[in-house]
Amino acid sequence: MSFKELSPTFSAAPQLSPEDVAQAAREGFKIIVCHRHDGEDSDQPSAAEMATMVARHGMRFVHIPVTPGDVKDADVAAFVKAIGDDDVRVLGYCKTGKRAASFWALSQGGEQDADAIIKTASAAGYDISELRSRIVGRAALDDADPEIVRQRRRAREQDAANGSEDGGETDGADEAEKQARAGEKVIL
Repeated sequence: MSFKELSPTFSAAPQLSPEDVAQAAREGFKIIVCHRHDGEDSDQPSAAEMATMVARHGMRFVHIPVTPGDVKDADVAAFVKAIGDDDVRVLGYCKTGKRAASFWALSQGGEQDADAIIKTASAAGYDISELRSRIVGRAALDDADPEIVRQRRRAREQDAANGSEDGGETDGADEAEKQARAGEKVIL
């Protein structure tokens, strides 16, 4: 599969297969983020199955399921927290990739111009123009949140130091499987 790069550290994709997970590991992704609820499609692997698959390839799995078109600010905050301090490659996926692209776009408010974010997503095949006002509004919210300001400052410092080692080894699939089965957001 061809993953859709939205930035040097984030790409979006539709539902991943076992082969796609192996490909993501080979391509240097360190975190896989799933935005699908279990059971959206009958042939879709569960979050627990995906967590196990991802862990076997030495990557971290994050499960932040949302209904299409219903990404809440709390979901974006969980996404930012899960990947905010890591200067590593992240692959987000859902049924089509649009939810993953939406999370990326909303997390970029305050980092990039809203029109530039929308244009980048569009070039990758994702029309997220309906999020423009939220991207602009998110920038104002993020600028007022001290934790997000600290995370961004750390990220800029890491960039200035030419990056840092990941150090984000997987904590194992067992805990992820338990959390996913319980319907909790999984962050390893």
